[in-house]
Amino acid sequence: MGDSEENKVDTAGAGHPAASVLIVDDDRDFRQLARKCLEERNYSVSTATTGEDALKLLDQRRVDVVLLDYRLPGQNGMEVLECLKALYPGVDVVMLTSHGSIPLAVEAMKRGAADYITKPFIADEVAKILEMLVERRRLLAENVRLRRMLNEQWSVEAFKGHSDAARQLREQIRLLAQSSATALITGESGTGKELVARALHTAGPRAGGPFVAVNSAGLPSGLAESELFGHRKGAFTGAAADSDGLFASADGGTIFLDEIADMPLELQPKLLRAIETLEIRPVGSDTSRRVNVRIIAATNRDLEAEVAAGRFRQDLFYRLNVVRIHVPPLRERAEDVLELAEHFLASRRDEKLIRGFTPEAVAALEAYAWPGNARELENAVERAAALSTGTIIDIPDLPRQLAELHRLPAAAPADPASRTDTAAGAPLLTLKETERITVMRSMALTGGDKSRAARILGINRATLYRKLREYKLIPETPAQVEKKAPPRKNRKKSGGLSP
Repeated sequence: MGDSEENKVDTAGAGHPAASVLIVDDDRDFRQLARKCLEERNYSVSTATTGEDALKLLDQRRVDVVLLDYRLPGQNGMEVLECLKALYPGVDVVMLTSHGSIPLAVEAMKRGAADYITKPFIADEVAKILEMLVERRRLLAENVRLRRMLNEQWSVEAFKGHSDAARQLREQIRLLAQSSATALITGESGTGKELVARALHTAGPRAGGPFVAVNSAGLPSGLAESELFGHRKGAFTGAAADSDGLFASADGGTIFLDEIADMPLELQPKLLRAIETLEIRPVGSDTSRRVNVRIIAATNRDLEAEVAAGRFRQDLFYRLNVVRIHVPPLRERAEDVLELAEHFLASRRDEKLIRGFTPEAVAALEAYAWPGNARELENAVERAAALSTGTIIDIPDLPRQLAELHRLPAAAPADPASRTDTAAGAPLLTLKETERITVMRSMALTGGDKSRAARILGINRATLYRKLREYKLIPETPAQVEKKAPPRKNRKKSGGLSP
């Protein structure tokens, strides 16, 4: 090793976390000059005189870039390079060569060197190469960090819930993620079908490839084929250049066809062919190209009913329905509501401090049926957090339909003392009061959807309307008010004159 003073890492004066550079050269004057030059540019610099000393130093501290001379005592620079890349593949190596040894520098780059510099070097030239390498390392690290964040965001565990239904769904995702079979995800709007699709991609062997989401209902009219399969320049008016299309963009990864029931009927035969052959033909081209994609589709509609109605091809349905995953609605896993609500609360973008929910708010969240599923719950949590004047979300912060649920148990008999359950010490309700609360609860649970409320109650809509008016839960019509008004008394005539 060189002089101990030379080998100290000095970051003094650096205005930012300095990149660490190791200079490996047996020329003392060169080491000192290069060190001074780099430290003036805020690099953290250490030095070594032999390959053996360099490897020892790398074992003790972090180094980003090594400036490695070819001519060294003992092992030459090429041999040291091979050791470095084998032991520390993440370290960039720049070879130092003399004039006339360019072929050696080229050979070094073939063996893993990032670049080379001829000696004597120009300080600005070295600084430029180092800046490029440091920036590349920063971008690579940022890319790794973002990929890790995305993988966490779209991992199997991102589907929250401790209910049996949630656990079974996660297990199904883990199992099917290892397959390349076409999958069909079904479930109501807002249940998290795209989250399941992304988890299938992230947990499988295609995780390093692209995930391309396609809204089938949003494909532009007349251009849907071009959007999916690409086109050649001049294929139609406005096709000013070649376009690869979404299937080609997903090559090596997954294409997710959301709202597949809305795929234009005229495009369905070409989609069927792409699924069967994994080949696509751009509009205006007479040749096909193969694509390596996994196809995942999703729908909130009954595809069997769409097939029966002639709106969806039966053969395409069979091709999509190789593996089916059903995402249950939130009302069927009420025990997951609080965990999801807390997750949404923690995932908010604003910095307002909200610690959680009051017990009353939790009860209301868990009592509501969430017809819009997890998406509705997320919106309700964001709204409540924005409106809350404290650090805990309470009933007044929640949407009206949830607050209404909280008020339902407050209904009490007119004379509680006259009818008490002596065993429980709780007031009993009359049948009328119980019925009124049940009707109110069904309306709150369905968000005011009278057809669904009637089905829950086991009555028809006409009966539900009558109950709503009877309990003054909706206003009466003018005709009904007139019908209930007392009849007018006939006035007696007196000689044709009014009294």
